[in-house]
Amino acid sequence: MPRRLENDRWLFGVTMTLCLLGAVMIFSASAITAQHQYGHSYIFLLRQTVWLEVGLAGMFALMRMDYHRLREPAVRRIVERLCGLSPAAIHELACYVDELERNDVLDQDRRIQHRVAQ
Repeated sequence: MPRRLENDRWLFGVTMTLCLLGAVMIFSASAITAQHQYGHSYIFLLRQTVWLEVGLAGMFALMRMDYHRLREPAVRRIVERLCGLSPAAIHELACYVDELERNDVLDQDRRIQHRVAQ
């Protein structure tokens, strides 16, 4: 009979607690800044939540995978390419989203100034 791995549950619980506390701290530290810059106080919390979900999905996928398969050259190359492409792709996506948000905030400011001027 396989031994019950109680330490894994503790480790998972502590990791989730730290992730959730981190998300709360990010929200409390950035809500006012986000409201002024982007018009939405939850934007950084939403970004953190998305990355938390991506990380959890990767963790669960790797939990179900036999770690010996990671030694295969094909799998190693796929992981290397994904890790090599993701910083550039993430940066481009972040710049595009920031530009869209800035334009949306500028459009809102222009509409408000136009209303005030009338």
